[in-house]
Amino acid sequence: MSDSIPKQVVASLGQVVSETVEKTGENAVAAVESVIRGEEWVAGAKSMSEQKMAEKSAIDRQKTEAEIAALKDGMQQGRNVGQEIEHVREEKEQKKKEEEEFLAKLAVDRQREREEQAAMMAVMETGNPMKAKKRRGSAFVPAGKQKASTASMTQTGEFSGGKVD
Repeated sequence: MSDSIPKQVVASLGQVVSETVEKTGENAVAAVESVIRGEEWVAGAKSMSEQKMAEKSAIDRQKTEAEIAALKDGMQQGRNVGQEIEHVREEKEQKKKEEEEFLAKLAVDRQREREEQAAMMAVMETGNPMKAKKRRGSAFVPAGKQKASTASMTQTGEFSGGKVD
């Protein structure tokens, strides 16, 4: 019995492999048949005659020769290197000047922000004069006595002990 189970497993695996190969082959044939050929894409296209091909190649050759001639003329005239160097130098100076202006503006902005922040801190330290007045207390209560805390009071509002905190 134990020998028959592995044999059955191997036989069933063989069947699965053969079925997979058959399906894959069928799918490949269907894919090849569904491929659209170039002729189908351009069904109305006609090939060029020999005369037209010769004309087209002559036109292409003329264009190429004209481009080569233009490049050779440009090379013979040469470049004005001195003028190019001067232009690059001017661009560098302009960029440096813009950067310096930007940094100067940034420094001014930062200084202004520091001054504003210092002014705000000065106002915060002195505080609101009305609040300072409230902190002094009432003119009717002597300076040493304060309001009793809830911890020192009983539930009826009487003080426990003889002292007020």
